[in-house]
Amino acid sequence: MKRKNPAASSPAASPAASPSPKTATLASKPESTPSASPAITKADKADKPVILNLAEIRNTEELADSLFRMERTCDSYPIFEKLALRIIDAFGEHSYKTPALLKEVTMLARGGNGPISHEILRLLFTQIQSAPLLDLDYLQALRDTLRATDPEQFDPDDLVNILKTLCLKYDSFHKQETTLSKQYQLLHTLSEVLDAMGDANVKELSYDAQHDPLYRQLDELASHEDWQIAAKASYAREALRRIGHDKSKLALYLRRGCSLLQGINHLKAVVTNKELAELFAAFNDFKEALHTQGKQHSWYDELRFMLSLKELGQIQAFEEYFKSTSSTLPEKERPHFLMGVSNALIEIIEQDPDATRMEALSFLCDLYLDEALWGSMNWALVKLHLDSGEKIVSKVRVGILTRLKEWSCIDDGEFTVACRARLEQIQKEAKSSMQKKWLTQAGIPSNLKSLKITAKAEHLVIEPSTELLNEAKIKPKMIPELIRSMKQSYLNDPDIKELLANYIAPTGATDLSCQITFPLEEEVRKFFATEKKVFLLLGGAGAGKTTFGKRLVYDLWQKWVEGAPIPIFIPLGGVSEYKRMLEETLANYDFTPAQISQLKNENSFLLILDGYDEMEKKPNLYRENKLYEWNAKVMITCRPTAFAKADFSSMFTPYKNEAPQHLLLQEVYTAPFSDSQIDEYLKQYIARRPTSTWDDYMIYKEHICKISGLPLLIQTPFLLYITAEVLPDIVQSYADQEITERLELSKNKLFDAFIEKWFIRSEGKLGSKLDGIEGDIKLSFFAYCKKLAILMFKEKVVVIRYIPAAWGEPPSKWEEFFSNEGITPLLRYGAPLQKLGRQEWAFLHQEIRDYFISRDGMDGM
Repeated sequence: MKRKNPAASSPAASPAASPSPKTATLASKPESTPSASPAITKADKADKPVILNLAEIRNTEELADSLFRMERTCDSYPIFEKLALRIIDAFGEHSYKTPALLKEVTMLARGGNGPISHEILRLLFTQIQSAPLLDLDYLQALRDTLRATDPEQFDPDDLVNILKTLCLKYDSFHKQETTLSKQYQLLHTLSEVLDAMGDANVKELSYDAQHDPLYRQLDELASHEDWQIAAKASYAREALRRIGHDKSKLALYLRRGCSLLQGINHLKAVVTNKELAELFAAFNDFKEALHTQGKQHSWYDELRFMLSLKELGQIQAFEEYFKSTSSTLPEKERPHFLMGVSNALIEIIEQDPDATRMEALSFLCDLYLDEALWGSMNWALVKLHLDSGEKIVSKVRVGILTRLKEWSCIDDGEFTVACRARLEQIQKEAKSSMQKKWLTQAGIPSNLKSLKITAKAEHLVIEPSTELLNEAKIKPKMIPELIRSMKQSYLNDPDIKELLANYIAPTGATDLSCQITFPLEEEVRKFFATEKKVFLLLGGAGAGKTTFGKRLVYDLWQKWVEGAPIPIFIPLGGVSEYKRMLEETLANYDFTPAQISQLKNENSFLLILDGYDEMEKKPNLYRENKLYEWNAKVMITCRPTAFAKADFSSMFTPYKNEAPQHLLLQEVYTAPFSDSQIDEYLKQYIARRPTSTWDDYMIYKEHICKISGLPLLIQTPFLLYITAEVLPDIVQSYADQEITERLELSKNKLFDAFIEKWFIRSEGKLGSKLDGIEGDIKLSFFAYCKKLAILMFKEKVVVIRYIPAAWGEPPSKWEEFFSNEGITPLLRYGAPLQKLGRQEWAFLHQEIRDYFISRDGMDGM
């Protein structure tokens, strides 16, 4: 496809007013990618003022809206048009096109601009043509674009090329084993393309190359065992019959002539103005248009119009039109029409808002119970010798019952109640043996109360992004300037400066015993100079991993010169696309996709990936991001308690292509603070707080040593910080007590502060992972810890050895605490536990275990 000149839509080229909108047609919408809204209608133009200032455009929907409403003679129109084309260019530069980006770019087709729609179709065509497999997101984007584009704006050659590609893909796809839902999606897209070709008055296809092979495939699928596949194939076959071929001897009639478009536009204006009483005038326009085309309308034309009503959410009009049409169709056409209507109602129920689907449910059940209607369908099928009429009727009606049963088993409030009520009605009215047989085949028990209710799956709504708009509006800076800006953002970050103000250089160890320690920063710099690729830094909660990583990046940027590896700190808990984490991070610093590609090819990187344990999924980041292509050295920080299994090194092993490189992984553990490091920390703490209650670090040391278990507990920066913050006030509050009682009360109060702040910190780090969990998660953390502590006490253990049960073996007594089922991993994450070996677990200190045994709850904290 060649790019069209934007000037083609200029006032000189298109003096007419904005073109009439295309009728929205049926679309089967995957849950992850809801369909675009119907095209904006002319009747909407007076509803709100047109945005003429580009700076006021906040999102791509507003840009498309302005393009549609704006007169093409307006001075702002070419500026807005160029911005839209730059958005499409930005979309083309993205190597990974997310559903949100697809939704953003296809929204531009609603602007009623031919070159813009052409460019979107060109990009989608190129992607579908080059991809080895069909991507359902691209099929959805193609359908959205076809539905939103005015018929007069289609280029017939574009549509023919798209059809050719889909036919080739379908031929390959059809020969492979695949799910019915995927086959349905592909058939649905073919139907949309064929509808659009009819709208664009495509007059001829190659009979041998395209028309006949596709017709034969669709004809075969029209008798598919799955009635919904059969219904969609029948529809596509009829759409194909409306398109001529190079061996046709007849004058092909155009089913979308001017009169028909006038009828559709009347319908859209009526719906927009909510004058539903005028809908029947639109029906008359539609039928009159069909008669003027020199051929009697068929079930396909009637269903096509009904699907337009469905897209506009007018279920009442949908039903009224069905009642006025079904009895007037020839008998031989009623089966296809009934299957299409039943299928459309199921799509409405499964995809549309609650109010609409309740109407559709009522209509579907009334349709099912209309024995006279189904009886006429049965007789029509027998006379056509297509198959046993009884068999096809059974397929459709059992299919409807099966859906009703599925909906009745989902916890969906009033909708579930309504489904069960209608099923009960159907059961009561099932008098014949065949009617009862259909209920049995659908798996519907005589007692509906025996149907188990399951939780409703969350419907993921993909909102269109503004990423492409932002990329198009910002004039890209040069790469050196962007790198300098990134450097300054690290060096001037006030949060990092605050974090580093009380920084104590940590030490590391090669194993959990920490018998031999070494300066951690020196070890990392040695790693940078070797051939190794991944440095895995393991340490417990509050051990200072994040602070060390930020300090390392800060120091690397301070000494950075052009040509040196680019240091980047990435908090993994905030990564939304873990397979594109580096691209996503660089994009946040205003690098364009083209610049990111250039950086990848010309630079090296030092990546600090912090908080692997905070990721919901646990992928091998080096492998999934193909970091071997980035010339990157990587340091990953993680809590060892994040993994219940003994060997987790495979999650961090670097790869080159698909080959693991085990020798290029280095594992290091953070070591506890030594006495000298604790002293240095306390000195810095006091120096930064001249008004502190205690002005000598030795006062802290004296009280710390008096409280049993405390010296071992404060060997991490986090717990040492809590101690320094609360210990003076605790000691002061119990100054009048006897020494023994004072120390015990101080210890309990200090542990209260430890645990409360520990739980608060854990809750913050888990973030969105806690969505959907009812109640205060801190109370769940506490209950988990107390139950574990009591079991440890009963078993007389301080250290737990947990080995997951092998297949067929009874579970370990520790299973409920260390398995990966349900919310157990989240509770384990929030608990003050440490991993002492590959399979050994313990509280941070025995005193913590005993603290939980003695405490009744968190109320006293």
